[in-house]
Amino acid sequence: MKFSEMKYERPDLDKVLAQCEEYAKKMAAAQSGEELVQLYREENAMMAHYHTASCLASIHYTQDTRDEYWSGEQEWFDATGPAVSNAARNVAEAILSNPHAKALEEAFGTRILPSLRNLVLSMDDRVIELQKEENVLTSAYQKLYGGAMAELDGKQLTIPQLTLYKQSTDPAMRRKAYEAEAVYFDAHRAEFDEIYDKMVKNRNEQARILGYNDYSELSYIRMNRIGYGPAEVAAFRQEVVEQVVPMIQKALALRNKRTGIENPMFWDSTISFADGNPVPHGSYDELMAGARKMYHELSPETAEFIDFMQDNEMFDVSAAPAK
Repeated sequence: MKFSEMKYERPDLDKVLAQCEEYAKKMAAAQSGEELVQLYREENAMMAHYHTASCLASIHYTQDTRDEYWSGEQEWFDATGPAVSNAARNVAEAILSNPHAKALEEAFGTRILPSLRNLVLSMDDRVIELQKEENVLTSAYQKLYGGAMAELDGKQLTIPQLTLYKQSTDPAMRRKAYEAEAVYFDAHRAEFDEIYDKMVKNRNEQARILGYNDYSELSYIRMNRIGYGPAEVAAFRQEVVEQVVPMIQKALALRNKRTGIENPMFWDSTISFADGNPVPHGSYDELMAGARKMYHELSPETAEFIDFMQDNEMFDVSAAPAK
């Protein structure tokens, strides 16, 4: 089915919440592992309709944040999503309370029970209102960032469209491109700062209510990090410092030698060759056809993938205002 043919219908919130409550009761009382697994499959299928609608609304909204209809649908999910998340949390708690919960590991793998525990630990009804506010802030950021436009070369350009100018062989043009981008963010500095400030306070308050020291602790659970935590991430960061940074320094030194830039500035970071970076040639359709040809040459599996994606309009990679 093509993306344009996918039917969207706003879910019935009361029905979704009632169904979640009913499944939670049934799962807590399931008399066997087989029954619990079957209920879990049914509940997932039921929730799939809600999540599909949520994804469709989000995709349409981010394609053009100015669209009034999809802005309204995104606002509806922002306001109702936390209640659905809390209902899903209650379903997870019911599963974990059942003595046959281990059956889910046999059916779906060993990650499922830790994932359900993380869901229980990351949410409850005390933070629903804060999550609504968090969603509103996230959508406001998307709209503010998506609306970024820059004036350069006599044109009004989106931030992605500035990339070509940032890769110009003329260092003065590269600098102008970055400065043109900065004009928008300078003009909206107060709005970005306000969103950031409110978001930090909101998330830390959620963490405090749920019993964590700060949002950093809660975020590990919400990102569903299983089998590793802050200590392992700190060790990874140290390995990056010791192993990756020296390699990058060498690569940058070679690039500077290749481009002939003796004292590189930040606007020189996008240029890789003295005679300019490789530039795509052809129209949008020609480039997409070239991508299809490349994936066909790689393997039958990648050929099947690219055919499905392109034939069903699953790509929208052109730059556009408010996207």
